[in-house]
Amino acid sequence: MELRSGQPFRAVQWLLLAFVGVGGQLCTPAAAVGQTALPHGGERALAEYLASCRTQVAYHAVRLADGRILASRDAARPMVPASVQKLCTSAIALASLGADFSFKTTLAVCGGDLVVLGDGDPALGDPVLAAEQNVSIYDVPDRWAVKLKAEGISAVRGNLVLDDDIFHARRHPDWPEREHQRWYCAAVSGLNFNDNCLDIRIYRQDGALRVDVSPASRHISVVNRLAAGTRQVWVVTYTEDDATVTLIGQVRTSMTRPLSVAVNKPSLLFGRVLADRLALAGIQLEGGIVRRRVLGPDRMLPDEVTVVATHTTALSTVLSRANKQSLNMMAECLLLRAAADGRGSATFSQAAEFGTGVLVRDYGVDPSQFVLADGSGMSRRNRLSALAAVDLLRRLAGRADSETFRQSLAVAGVDGTMAKRLKQFSGRVLAKTGSLAGTSALAGYILDGRGEPVVAFAIFCNNIRGPNSQAKKVQDALVGDWVADVDELER
Repeated sequence: MELRSGQPFRAVQWLLLAFVGVGGQLCTPAAAVGQTALPHGGERALAEYLASCRTQVAYHAVRLADGRILASRDAARPMVPASVQKLCTSAIALASLGADFSFKTTLAVCGGDLVVLGDGDPALGDPVLAAEQNVSIYDVPDRWAVKLKAEGISAVRGNLVLDDDIFHARRHPDWPEREHQRWYCAAVSGLNFNDNCLDIRIYRQDGALRVDVSPASRHISVVNRLAAGTRQVWVVTYTEDDATVTLIGQVRTSMTRPLSVAVNKPSLLFGRVLADRLALAGIQLEGGIVRRRVLGPDRMLPDEVTVVATHTTALSTVLSRANKQSLNMMAECLLLRAAADGRGSATFSQAAEFGTGVLVRDYGVDPSQFVLADGSGMSRRNRLSALAAVDLLRRLAGRADSETFRQSLAVAGVDGTMAKRLKQFSGRVLAKTGSLAGTSALAGYILDGRGEPVVAFAIFCNNIRGPNSQAKKVQDALVGDWVADVDELER
Protein backbone atom coordinates (compact mmCIF):
# COMPACT_ATOMS: atom_id res chain seq x y z
CA MET A 1 0.00 0.00 0.00
CA GLU A 2 1.34 3.40 -0.99
CA LEU A 3 0.88 6.23 1.49
CA ARG A 4 0.59 9.75 0.19
CA SER A 5 0.08 13.05 1.98
CA GLY A 6 -3.46 13.41 0.63
CA GLN A 7 -4.82 10.34 2.45
CA PRO A 8 -7.23 10.81 5.37
CA PHE A 9 -6.01 10.93 8.97
CA ARG A 10 -6.65 8.03 11.30
CA ALA A 11 -4.76 9.28 14.32
CA VAL A 12 -6.35 6.92 16.83
CA GLN A 13 -5.46 3.84 14.80
CA TRP A 14 -1.91 5.15 14.31
CA LEU A 15 -1.44 5.89 18.00
CA LEU A 16 -2.46 2.36 18.94
CA LEU A 17 -0.08 0.89 16.39
CA ALA A 18 2.70 3.23 17.34
CA PHE A 19 2.67 2.81 21.10
CA VAL A 20 1.88 -0.89 21.20
CA GLY A 21 3.80 -1.70 18.01
CA VAL A 22 4.01 -5.06 16.33
CA GLY A 23 4.66 -7.99 18.62
CA GLY A 24 4.44 -5.76 21.71
CA GLN A 25 7.49 -3.61 20.84
CA LEU A 26 7.35 -0.10 22.28
CA CYS A 27 7.46 2.67 19.65
CA THR A 28 7.50 6.45 19.99
CA PRO A 29 5.73 8.02 16.98
CA ALA A 30 5.78 11.50 15.57
CA ALA A 31 2.33 11.99 17.08
CA ALA A 32 3.90 11.84 20.52
CA VAL A 33 5.41 15.28 19.94
CA GLY A 34 2.07 16.91 19.28
CA GLN A 35 1.59 16.02 15.60
CA THR A 36 -1.07 13.98 13.88
CA ALA A 37 0.13 11.10 11.75
CA LEU A 38 -1.03 9.06 8.80
CA PRO A 39 -2.17 5.43 9.10
CA HIS A 40 0.85 3.21 8.75
CA GLY A 41 0.48 0.68 5.95
CA GLY A 42 4.03 -0.45 6.62
CA GLU A 43 3.13 -1.64 10.10
CA ARG A 44 0.22 -3.63 8.69
CA ALA A 45 2.40 -5.08 5.94
CA LEU A 46 4.96 -6.06 8.57
CA ALA A 47 2.35 -7.72 10.78
CA GLU A 48 1.07 -9.77 7.84
CA TYR A 49 4.62 -10.67 6.85
CA LEU A 50 5.58 -11.81 10.34
CA ALA A 51 2.39 -13.83 10.62
CA SER A 52 3.38 -15.83 7.55
CA CYS A 53 7.05 -16.48 8.32
CA ARG A 54 9.69 -16.63 11.05
CA THR A 55 11.80 -13.79 9.73
CA GLN A 56 13.57 -11.63 12.32
CA VAL A 57 12.84 -7.95 11.67
CA ALA A 58 14.46 -5.03 13.46
CA TYR A 59 14.21 -1.34 12.63
CA HIS A 60 14.82 2.10 14.00
CA ALA A 61 13.96 5.54 12.63
CA VAL A 62 14.72 8.89 14.27
CA ARG A 63 14.50 12.55 13.46
CA LEU A 64 17.92 14.05 12.94
CA ALA A 65 17.02 17.41 14.44
CA ASP A 66 16.25 16.19 17.95
CA GLY A 67 16.75 12.42 17.99
CA ARG A 68 13.05 11.74 18.46
CA ILE A 69 12.13 8.14 17.64
CA LEU A 70 9.58 7.73 14.86
CA ALA A 71 9.48 3.95 15.03
CA SER A 72 11.51 1.17 16.60
CA ARG A 73 11.47 -2.59 16.86
CA ASP A 74 14.19 -4.81 18.38
CA ALA A 75 16.56 -1.96 17.55
CA ALA A 76 19.33 -3.08 19.91
CA ARG A 77 19.56 -6.60 18.48
CA PRO A 78 22.75 -7.08 16.41
CA MET A 79 21.77 -8.46 13.00
CA VAL A 80 23.55 -9.61 9.84
CA PRO A 81 23.68 -6.35 7.84
CA ALA A 82 24.77 -7.68 4.43
CA SER A 83 25.92 -4.72 2.30
CA VAL A 84 24.60 -2.15 4.77
CA GLN A 85 27.97 -2.94 6.32
CA LYS A 86 29.36 -0.53 3.72
CA LEU A 87 27.99 2.33 5.83
CA CYS A 88 30.53 1.35 8.48
CA THR A 89 33.28 1.12 5.87
CA SER A 90 32.40 4.56 4.50
CA ALA A 91 32.51 6.06 7.98
CA ILE A 92 35.90 4.46 8.68
CA ALA A 93 37.37 5.70 5.39
CA LEU A 94 36.13 9.26 5.92
CA ALA A 95 37.41 9.42 9.49
CA SER A 96 40.85 7.94 8.82
CA LEU A 97 41.65 8.98 5.24
CA GLY A 98 39.56 12.16 4.97
CA ALA A 99 37.14 13.28 2.28
CA ASP A 100 39.98 14.91 0.33
CA PHE A 101 42.00 11.69 0.08
CA SER A 102 42.93 10.30 -3.34
CA PHE A 103 44.38 6.92 -4.26
CA LYS A 104 47.67 7.45 -6.08
CA THR A 105 49.09 4.85 -8.47
CA THR A 106 52.62 5.61 -9.64
CA LEU A 107 54.53 4.65 -12.78
CA ALA A 108 58.31 4.84 -12.40
CA VAL A 109 61.58 3.53 -13.74
CA CYS A 110 64.28 1.82 -11.72
CA GLY A 111 67.37 0.88 -13.68
CA GLY A 112 66.09 -1.08 -16.66
CA ASP A 113 62.80 -1.96 -14.98
CA LEU A 114 59.44 -0.27 -15.37
CA VAL A 115 57.78 -0.14 -11.97
CA VAL A 116 54.15 0.34 -10.93
CA LEU A 117 53.59 1.27 -7.28
CA GLY A 118 50.11 0.30 -6.21
CA ASP A 119 48.06 2.24 -3.67
CA GLY A 120 45.05 -0.06 -3.59
CA ASP A 121 43.03 2.01 -6.07
CA PRO A 122 40.00 -0.17 -6.95
CA ALA A 123 38.78 2.13 -9.73
CA LEU A 124 41.48 1.54 -12.36
CA GLY A 125 39.83 0.32 -15.55
CA ASP A 126 36.38 0.35 -13.95
CA PRO A 127 33.94 0.13 -16.90
CA VAL A 128 31.18 2.17 -15.27
CA LEU A 129 33.49 5.06 -14.42
CA ALA A 130 35.11 4.86 -17.86
CA ALA A 131 31.69 5.14 -19.53
CA GLU A 132 30.79 8.12 -17.34
CA GLN A 133 34.03 9.84 -18.38
CA ASN A 134 33.59 8.83 -22.03
CA VAL A 135 36.93 6.99 -22.15
CA SER A 136 37.92 3.35 -22.58
CA ILE A 137 38.88 1.08 -19.72
CA TYR A 138 42.44 1.30 -21.10
CA ASP A 139 42.64 5.07 -20.65
CA VAL A 140 45.28 5.06 -17.87
CA PRO A 141 47.66 2.52 -19.52
CA ASP A 142 47.31 4.35 -22.84
CA ARG A 143 48.11 7.73 -21.27
CA TRP A 144 51.09 6.17 -19.52
CA ALA A 145 52.34 4.84 -22.86
CA VAL A 146 52.15 8.33 -24.34
CA LYS A 147 54.06 9.70 -21.35
CA LEU A 148 56.79 7.07 -21.65
CA LYS A 149 57.29 7.81 -25.34
CA ALA A 150 57.45 11.52 -24.56
CA GLU A 151 60.24 10.67 -22.10
CA GLY A 152 62.12 8.89 -24.90
CA ILE A 153 61.44 5.37 -23.61
CA SER A 154 60.80 3.08 -26.59
CA ALA A 155 61.52 -0.25 -24.86
CA VAL A 156 61.64 -1.73 -21.38
CA ARG A 157 64.94 -3.64 -21.18
CA GLY A 158 64.14 -5.20 -17.83
CA ASN A 159 60.92 -6.36 -16.17
CA LEU A 160 57.56 -4.80 -15.56
CA VAL A 161 57.61 -4.80 -11.75
CA LEU A 162 54.33 -4.65 -9.84
CA ASP A 163 54.47 -3.51 -6.21
CA ASP A 164 51.05 -4.45 -4.82
CA ASP A 165 52.28 -4.97 -1.28
CA ILE A 166 50.06 -2.36 0.39
CA PHE A 167 47.49 -5.13 0.91
CA HIS A 168 48.42 -8.55 2.24
CA ALA A 169 45.00 -9.82 1.24
CA ARG A 170 43.11 -11.30 -1.70
CA ARG A 171 39.79 -12.80 -0.58
CA HIS A 172 38.39 -12.79 2.93
CA PRO A 173 38.46 -16.27 4.52
CA ASP A 174 34.74 -15.99 5.35
CA TRP A 175 33.72 -15.71 1.70
CA PRO A 176 32.38 -19.03 0.32
CA GLU A 177 34.93 -20.65 -1.99
CA ARG A 178 32.24 -21.86 -4.38
CA GLU A 179 31.44 -18.21 -5.15
CA HIS A 180 35.01 -16.98 -5.67
CA GLN A 181 34.53 -16.52 -9.41
CA ARG A 182 31.42 -14.35 -8.99
CA TRP A 183 31.94 -10.62 -9.58
CA TYR A 184 30.73 -9.81 -6.07
CA CYS A 185 33.45 -12.08 -4.63
CA ALA A 186 36.34 -10.60 -6.61
CA ALA A 187 39.77 -10.64 -4.98
CA VAL A 188 41.42 -7.35 -4.05
CA SER A 189 44.99 -6.16 -4.45
CA GLY A 190 47.27 -3.17 -4.24
CA LEU A 191 46.83 -3.03 -8.04
CA ASN A 192 43.37 -3.65 -9.52
CA PHE A 193 41.82 -3.48 -12.96
CA ASN A 194 38.30 -3.82 -14.42
CA ASP A 195 36.91 -4.63 -10.97
CA ASN A 196 39.31 -7.61 -11.02
CA CYS A 197 37.12 -9.50 -13.45
CA LEU A 198 37.25 -10.78 -17.00
CA ASP A 199 34.09 -9.91 -18.92
CA ILE A 200 33.32 -12.92 -21.11
CA ARG A 201 30.85 -12.99 -23.98
CA ILE A 202 30.11 -16.02 -26.17
CA TYR A 203 28.68 -15.78 -29.67
CA ARG A 204 27.13 -18.72 -31.52
CA GLN A 205 26.69 -18.44 -35.28
CA ASP A 206 26.18 -21.26 -37.80
CA GLY A 207 27.24 -23.78 -35.18
CA ALA A 208 30.55 -22.04 -34.51
CA LEU A 209 31.37 -20.49 -31.14
CA ARG A 210 33.41 -17.32 -30.68
CA VAL A 211 34.62 -15.98 -27.33
CA ASP A 212 35.38 -12.34 -26.56
CA VAL A 213 37.25 -11.51 -23.35
CA SER A 214 37.70 -8.02 -21.91
CA PRO A 215 40.12 -6.66 -20.88
CA ALA A 216 42.22 -8.15 -23.66
CA SER A 217 45.94 -8.80 -23.55
CA ARG A 218 48.40 -10.80 -25.65
CA HIS A 219 49.73 -12.01 -22.30
CA ILE A 220 46.43 -13.77 -21.48
CA SER A 221 45.70 -16.96 -23.44
CA VAL A 222 42.06 -17.92 -23.96
CA VAL A 223 41.38 -21.60 -24.67
CA ASN A 224 37.95 -22.28 -26.17
CA ARG A 225 36.74 -25.82 -25.44
CA LEU A 226 33.09 -24.97 -25.78
CA ALA A 227 30.72 -27.07 -27.85
CA ALA A 228 27.38 -26.18 -29.39
CA GLY A 229 24.60 -28.01 -27.60
CA THR A 230 21.11 -27.89 -26.17
CA ARG A 231 22.15 -26.45 -22.80
CA GLN A 232 23.78 -23.21 -21.63
CA VAL A 233 26.22 -24.72 -19.12
CA TRP A 234 29.88 -23.71 -19.12
CA VAL A 235 32.67 -23.04 -16.66
CA VAL A 236 35.90 -21.06 -16.54
CA THR A 237 39.20 -22.40 -15.21
CA TYR A 238 42.50 -20.57 -14.66
CA THR A 239 46.07 -21.75 -14.53
CA GLU A 240 47.93 -21.05 -11.30
CA ASP A 241 49.11 -17.63 -12.46
CA ASP A 242 45.89 -16.72 -14.35
CA ALA A 243 47.87 -16.56 -17.62
CA THR A 244 45.59 -19.07 -19.35
CA VAL A 245 41.81 -18.98 -19.23
CA THR A 246 39.92 -22.07 -20.39
CA LEU A 247 36.20 -22.23 -21.17
CA ILE A 248 34.59 -25.66 -21.03
CA GLY A 249 30.96 -26.65 -21.57
CA GLN A 250 27.92 -26.39 -23.82
CA VAL A 251 26.42 -23.27 -25.39
CA ARG A 252 22.89 -23.12 -26.76
CA THR A 253 22.66 -19.49 -27.82
CA SER A 254 24.65 -16.26 -27.99
CA MET A 255 24.93 -14.15 -24.85
CA THR A 256 23.22 -10.76 -24.93
CA ARG A 257 25.58 -9.36 -22.31
CA PRO A 258 29.00 -10.37 -20.94
CA LEU A 259 29.41 -12.39 -17.79
CA SER A 260 31.94 -11.02 -15.30
CA VAL A 261 34.22 -13.76 -13.92
CA ALA A 262 36.57 -12.81 -11.08
CA VAL A 263 40.29 -13.50 -11.48
CA ASN A 264 42.55 -14.82 -8.75
CA LYS A 265 45.61 -12.59 -9.28
CA PRO A 266 44.35 -9.00 -9.78
CA SER A 267 47.76 -7.32 -9.97
CA LEU A 268 48.88 -9.71 -12.71
CA LEU A 269 45.75 -8.83 -14.68
CA PHE A 270 46.72 -5.17 -14.36
CA GLY A 271 50.31 -5.90 -15.41
CA ARG A 272 49.32 -7.98 -18.44
CA VAL A 273 46.93 -5.30 -19.64
CA LEU A 274 49.57 -2.59 -19.17
CA ALA A 275 52.20 -4.63 -21.05
CA ASP A 276 49.79 -5.16 -23.91
CA ARG A 277 48.86 -1.48 -24.19
CA LEU A 278 52.54 -0.52 -24.14
CA ALA A 279 53.18 -2.96 -27.00
CA LEU A 280 50.29 -1.48 -28.98
CA ALA A 281 51.95 1.92 -28.54
CA GLY A 282 55.26 0.54 -29.80
CA ILE A 283 56.96 0.05 -26.42
CA GLN A 284 58.19 -3.52 -26.13
CA LEU A 285 58.71 -5.32 -22.82
CA GLU A 286 61.86 -7.43 -23.07
CA GLY A 287 61.64 -8.89 -19.58
CA GLY A 288 58.76 -10.46 -17.69
CA ILE A 289 55.87 -9.33 -15.51
CA VAL A 290 56.78 -9.85 -11.88
CA ARG A 291 55.39 -8.95 -8.47
CA ARG A 292 58.03 -7.51 -6.16
CA ARG A 293 58.13 -5.07 -3.31
CA VAL A 294 59.90 -1.85 -4.27
CA LEU A 295 58.85 0.57 -1.55
CA GLY A 296 60.34 0.20 1.91
CA PRO A 297 58.34 -0.57 5.07
CA ASP A 298 57.57 3.14 5.43
CA ARG A 299 56.42 3.19 1.77
CA MET A 300 58.99 5.85 0.96
CA LEU A 301 60.31 6.02 -2.61
CA PRO A 302 63.88 4.69 -2.94
CA ASP A 303 66.44 7.13 -4.39
CA GLU A 304 67.05 4.98 -7.46
CA VAL A 305 63.36 5.15 -8.52
CA THR A 306 62.33 7.96 -10.88
CA VAL A 307 58.63 8.79 -11.20
CA VAL A 308 57.29 9.06 -14.75
CA ALA A 309 53.55 9.45 -14.21
CA THR A 310 50.85 9.17 -11.56
CA HIS A 311 47.14 8.49 -11.63
CA THR A 312 44.80 9.56 -8.84
CA THR A 313 41.24 8.59 -7.96
CA ALA A 314 39.25 10.61 -5.44
CA LEU A 315 37.86 8.89 -2.37
CA SER A 316 34.41 10.22 -3.27
CA THR A 317 34.53 8.33 -6.58
CA VAL A 318 35.24 5.03 -4.85
CA LEU A 319 32.64 5.68 -2.15
CA SER A 320 30.01 6.23 -4.81
CA ARG A 321 30.79 2.96 -6.64
CA ALA A 322 30.92 1.06 -3.36
CA ASN A 323 27.59 2.39 -2.12
CA LYS A 324 25.41 3.17 -5.13
CA GLN A 325 26.12 -0.09 -6.96
CA SER A 326 27.21 -1.99 -3.84
CA LEU A 327 30.51 -3.06 -5.41
CA ASN A 328 32.20 -5.26 -2.82
CA MET A 329 35.80 -5.00 -4.05
CA MET A 330 35.59 -1.20 -3.81
CA ALA A 331 34.49 -1.41 -0.19
CA GLU A 332 37.18 -3.91 0.74
CA CYS A 333 39.86 -1.69 -0.80
CA LEU A 334 38.52 1.27 1.18
CA LEU A 335 38.74 -0.57 4.49
CA LEU A 336 42.16 -2.09 3.76
CA ARG A 337 43.55 1.23 2.54
CA ALA A 338 42.31 2.99 5.66
CA ALA A 339 43.97 0.36 7.84
CA ALA A 340 47.21 0.53 5.83
CA ASP A 341 47.53 4.32 5.98
CA GLY A 342 50.73 5.12 7.82
CA ARG A 343 51.24 1.44 8.67
CA GLY A 344 52.81 0.11 5.48
CA SER A 345 50.31 -2.63 4.58
CA ALA A 346 47.20 -4.34 5.88
CA THR A 347 45.48 -7.72 6.17
CA PHE A 348 41.77 -8.39 6.56
CA SER A 349 42.15 -9.11 10.28
CA GLN A 350 44.17 -5.93 10.83
CA ALA A 351 41.59 -3.94 8.89
CA ALA A 352 38.74 -5.33 10.99
CA GLU A 353 40.55 -4.47 14.23
CA PHE A 354 41.44 -1.01 12.97
CA GLY A 355 37.93 -0.30 11.71
CA THR A 356 36.36 -1.42 14.96
CA GLY A 357 38.53 1.05 16.84
CA VAL A 358 37.54 3.90 14.51
CA LEU A 359 33.82 3.21 14.91
CA VAL A 360 34.09 3.15 18.69
CA ARG A 361 36.54 6.02 19.11
CA ASP A 362 35.49 8.44 16.36
CA TYR A 363 31.77 7.74 16.11
CA GLY A 364 30.90 6.51 19.58
CA VAL A 365 29.32 3.28 18.32
CA ASP A 366 28.59 0.88 21.17
CA PRO A 367 30.94 -2.12 20.65
CA SER A 368 28.24 -4.48 21.93
CA GLN A 369 26.06 -3.41 19.00
CA PHE A 370 28.29 -4.48 16.11
CA VAL A 371 30.93 -6.91 14.85
CA LEU A 372 33.12 -5.83 11.95
CA ALA A 373 34.55 -8.75 9.97
CA ASP A 374 34.98 -7.29 6.48
CA GLY A 375 34.31 -4.10 4.56
CA SER A 376 31.69 -5.24 2.07
CA GLY A 377 29.20 -7.22 4.14
CA MET A 378 29.91 -10.54 2.41
CA SER A 379 30.99 -12.12 5.69
CA ARG A 380 28.15 -13.53 7.75
CA ARG A 381 30.13 -12.80 10.91
CA ASN A 382 29.32 -9.09 10.54
CA ARG A 383 26.76 -7.81 13.00
CA LEU A 384 25.08 -4.41 13.26
CA SER A 385 22.03 -3.34 15.19
CA ALA A 386 19.47 -0.95 13.74
CA LEU A 387 20.17 1.34 16.70
CA ALA A 388 23.91 1.42 15.97
CA ALA A 389 23.32 1.93 12.24
CA VAL A 390 21.05 4.92 12.89
CA ASP A 391 23.44 6.39 15.46
CA LEU A 392 26.22 6.12 12.87
CA LEU A 393 24.06 7.76 10.20
CA ARG A 394 23.26 10.61 12.59
CA ARG A 395 26.93 11.21 13.33
CA LEU A 396 27.80 11.07 9.65
CA ALA A 397 25.09 13.64 8.94
CA GLY A 398 26.72 15.99 11.44
CA ARG A 399 30.21 15.83 9.93
CA ALA A 400 31.69 18.59 7.80
CA ASP A 401 32.13 16.04 5.00
CA SER A 402 28.55 14.74 5.24
CA GLU A 403 27.77 15.80 1.68
CA THR A 404 30.49 13.49 0.34
CA PHE A 405 28.90 10.59 2.16
CA ARG A 406 25.32 11.42 1.19
CA GLN A 407 26.20 11.74 -2.48
CA SER A 408 27.59 8.21 -2.41
CA LEU A 409 24.22 6.67 -1.49
CA ALA A 410 21.72 5.33 -4.00
CA VAL A 411 18.75 7.61 -4.67
CA ALA A 412 15.29 6.03 -4.56
CA GLY A 413 13.70 5.82 -7.99
CA VAL A 414 16.80 7.34 -9.62
CA ASP A 415 20.03 5.33 -9.52
CA GLY A 416 22.09 2.50 -8.14
CA THR A 417 20.45 -0.32 -6.23
CA MET A 418 17.50 1.96 -5.41
CA ALA A 419 16.64 2.82 -9.03
CA LYS A 420 13.55 0.59 -9.02
CA ARG A 421 12.54 1.01 -5.40
CA LEU A 422 10.28 3.60 -3.77
CA LYS A 423 9.61 5.25 -7.12
CA GLN A 424 6.59 7.01 -5.64
CA PHE A 425 9.09 8.89 -3.45
CA SER A 426 11.67 9.41 -6.17
CA GLY A 427 14.56 11.53 -4.93
CA ARG A 428 13.26 11.59 -1.34
CA VAL A 429 15.26 8.65 0.05
CA LEU A 430 19.03 8.09 0.08
CA ALA A 431 19.88 4.55 1.09
CA LYS A 432 22.25 1.62 1.18
CA THR A 433 20.74 -1.73 0.36
CA GLY A 434 21.95 -5.10 1.58
CA SER A 435 21.22 -8.59 0.33
CA LEU A 436 22.52 -12.07 1.08
CA ALA A 437 20.66 -15.36 0.95
CA GLY A 438 18.17 -15.13 3.82
CA THR A 439 19.13 -11.54 4.61
CA SER A 440 17.82 -8.18 3.40
CA ALA A 441 18.57 -4.72 4.78
CA LEU A 442 17.99 -1.06 4.03
CA ALA A 443 19.39 2.01 5.78
CA GLY A 444 19.80 5.67 5.00
CA TYR A 445 18.09 9.05 5.08
CA ILE A 446 14.69 10.52 4.29
CA LEU A 447 14.84 14.01 2.79
CA ASP A 448 12.41 16.83 3.33
CA GLY A 449 10.85 18.89 0.57
CA ARG A 450 14.00 20.99 0.30
CA GLY A 451 16.23 17.96 -0.18
CA GLU A 452 17.73 18.04 3.32
CA PRO A 453 18.04 14.84 5.38
CA VAL A 454 15.59 14.88 8.28
CA VAL A 455 15.24 11.21 9.28
CA ALA A 456 17.82 8.43 9.64
CA PHE A 457 16.56 4.85 9.50
CA ALA A 458 17.71 1.25 9.37
CA ILE A 459 15.73 -1.94 8.71
CA PHE A 460 17.24 -5.44 8.99
CA CYS A 461 15.51 -8.69 8.01
CA ASN A 462 17.31 -11.92 8.92
CA ASN A 463 16.47 -15.63 8.61
CA ILE A 464 14.27 -15.04 5.58
CA ARG A 465 12.70 -18.18 4.15
CA GLY A 466 12.45 -18.03 0.39
CA PRO A 467 13.28 -15.00 -1.79
CA ASN A 468 14.07 -11.58 -0.32
CA SER A 469 11.46 -9.80 -2.43
CA GLN A 470 8.73 -9.77 0.21
CA ALA A 471 11.11 -8.40 2.84
CA LYS A 472 12.02 -5.58 0.45
CA LYS A 473 8.34 -4.76 -0.01
CA VAL A 474 7.89 -4.50 3.75
CA GLN A 475 10.99 -2.29 4.02
CA ASP A 476 9.67 0.00 1.31
CA ALA A 477 6.26 0.18 2.99
CA LEU A 478 7.83 1.17 6.31
CA VAL A 479 10.00 3.83 4.69
CA GLY A 480 6.95 5.07 2.79
CA ASP A 481 5.18 5.57 6.13
CA TRP A 482 8.08 7.60 7.46
CA VAL A 483 8.25 9.76 4.34
CA ALA A 484 4.55 10.48 4.78
CA ASP A 485 5.19 11.39 8.43
CA VAL A 486 7.90 13.84 7.37
CA ASP A 487 5.50 15.47 4.92
CA GLU A 488 2.80 15.73 7.56
CA LEU A 489 5.15 17.25 10.10
CA GLU A 490 6.11 19.90 7.55
CA ARG A 491 2.50 20.98 7.09
